[in-house]
Amino acid sequence: MFKGLNPAIEFEETNDRTRSAVICKVIVNSITHKYRIKTNHNAGESGQASRWNLDLIELYVYKLLESIGLGPKIVFIPNCVASTSILYIGSEWLAHFQSFNSTEQVTTTEVSHAVVQIHFLAVFLSLGDMHEENFGINASSDPIILDFMINKLDFDKKTRDLEEFVENVRLNIQDLYHSKL
Repeated sequence: MFKGLNPAIEFEETNDRTRSAVICKVIVNSITHKYRIKTNHNAGESGQASRWNLDLIELYVYKLLESIGLGPKIVFIPNCVASTSILYIGSEWLAHFQSFNSTEQVTTTEVSHAVVQIHFLAVFLSLGDMHEENFGINASSDPIILDFMINKLDFDKKTRDLEEFVENVRLNIQDLYHSKL
């Protein structure tokens, strides 16, 4: 992404009380690009010697939200240094993002429309960790989901089948379409 541009890189702590995220500033040609970087939710605890299997569904949903305009631009950063394989998720900083715990003024209508859409997606895509710092609205009052985890209904740490997940989402969309006819 910034290969050959000789970027300056700075890190700072987040102020959202998360245990696994940092803010990364990449400065190229006097332009600052800001990202929030975290581990995938299924990476395991930071003190563990071993990691859990990568949850491809979480990665798929991040890119899905990006592609439909309800999430930030996402980059996946592989750890090429350590012997333990882990993947980091970088989300482009949204300057005009306003979380629902923010003190800024918004109208009830703006918030209610965004909450309904976010709630629908959370249920539809099995999103968890949906506290008010992880979602909100942008400058146009469009809903934005910054961070989430995929609910694990079976409570195990095994990699789930991405094709099965996509098929279930497709069937849910078909059911919604047919119920409107």
